[in-house]
Amino acid sequence: MEGGFKQVAHTGTFKRDYKRLTPEIQKLVDKCIEDLFKSPIPAKRRAHRINDELPKVFSVDVTPNKSHKISFQIDGDVCTLRRVGTHGDIDRSC
Repeated sequence: MEGGFKQVAHTGTFKRDYKRLTPEIQKLVDKCIEDLFKSPIPAKRRAHRINDELPKVFSVDVTPNKSHKISFQIDGDVCTLRRVGTHGDIDRSC
């Protein structure tokens, strides 16, 4: 996925999800968000679309073992972070 976003926005839901994570996972989330500014997004993040509806929702892996991920949508060069949580929670919410 191309990546290289100029700006990252957060929904209120993302902020609440983030606060519930352990400090260790929060650090991994922060590193993952940094990777969204890279073009292309590093392959280890496995960025991919997770729905066929509008708005188009994508996800990236936060942890190497794929236990946690972030869902987001793209509007031009802005990436809006929607949710962060376990793989199952994100798949169910999108």
